[in-house]
Amino acid sequence: MKRWGQHIFLIFLFYLGLSPGLLLACNYVVFYEKGAIDWTKGIVEAWAKGCAGNHPDQGARTGAPPTEEAVTRARENLKQIIMEMRIDSKSLLKDHVARSKALAQEVHGFLKQAPVVDPGDMPEGAVTAVVSIKVTGAFSQIVLPKSIRTIRPVQQPNNLHRKGEPVHTGLILDCRGLEIKPALVLRVVDEDGNEIYGPAYVSRAYAIRQGMARYLTVLEGPPPQTYVGKRPLAIKGLKAAGPGHSDIVISNADAENIRGTPSNLSLLQKCRVLVVLDKNP
Repeated sequence: MKRWGQHIFLIFLFYLGLSPGLLLACNYVVFYEKGAIDWTKGIVEAWAKGCAGNHPDQGARTGAPPTEEAVTRARENLKQIIMEMRIDSKSLLKDHVARSKALAQEVHGFLKQAPVVDPGDMPEGAVTAVVSIKVTGAFSQIVLPKSIRTIRPVQQPNNLHRKGEPVHTGLILDCRGLEIKPALVLRVVDEDGNEIYGPAYVSRAYAIRQGMARYLTVLEGPPPQTYVGKRPLAIKGLKAAGPGHSDIVISNADAENIRGTPSNLSLLQKCRVLVVLDKNP
């Protein structure tokens, strides 16, 4: 990695409030040549280097100050990364944008406003900029399928199952070794192809606010309660499914366990789902 690339990488870690070791141990991050997608935090960042201020012939090519030039390039890099983001197992964002002029305008307008995380001077007078967006919130409101609608909360029967077992507070899908590809829209099916979790099962408000699922690398110790609470239900995924290998197949027995408990429908509506993958690609 080039010297300026290492500097931006450290900026990226600092912005997330993580040490490099913690990032590699927990956060599932896909790195690109000029950016990265953190599928745990739901953050996409891109970086670029502007022309050195002490080289007038370079800076004059755009007529913009070096910092502005770096920001413009970083936002263009961000756009390229975002377009390759997987919406579901069948499509990327660029596929949806190509089919809808209105969506294309909304996405492009949103990316033009991507905030600058940390512009700064680099060795030899070069200038860099890092821009960042969250895929939850306003961005999800734009790109998530309309099939994800607001669902009325499921009535909780009581605090215990009929067998006296505690109600689960989240769902952990252990998919290590399956080469699952993260997507904004997660779909979980049983061995017969029946959907257990997907757009029809989540409430749009939760999907927009926190995403349909969080992706982590190998867990060491207890799972983060922020995502799945104190008593998560842990299930082993069987295989990846769908053209993009983003859908997850679980056993019929595990699927029945999820379907058979009314309180589980509530945690699915609230998107309290965590997918555990192998180390970062």
